[in-house]
Amino acid sequence: MKLRPFRALWGHCAATDGVLARSPHLELETLLPALKALGYRGVEMCLSHALALGPDKTKRLLDESGLKVGFVIFSDGVSFVCVCVCVSEVFQKCNALVNFLLTQLHPPPPHNRTH
Repeated sequence: MKLRPFRALWGHCAATDGVLARSPHLELETLLPALKALGYRGVEMCLSHALALGPDKTKRLLDESGLKVGFVIFSDGVSFVCVCVCVSEVFQKCNALVNFLLTQLHPPPPHNRTH
């Protein structure tokens, strides 16, 4: 078995309290290559952070650094850790995954039938 260490981005860049944590890298442009150089194979990030950056920029930064990603999705206080997948596939599946999770958390109400 091969160990594939991932690093959580929380506290490592400006968008995730990196200033308070005194991170030496406040932007992903410098953080991701530094994590790759330390031997990490991927990162864990909030899906909302990736969506705020934009799918194209997030994908470009991850591809340039050679890191994979695992997304954490927060919804109504419950967190879900998504399976780590290749960046090239994740944005294609993102919408379907979010919709699936939302239907699991908040299933549509049953139809009221009047007989």
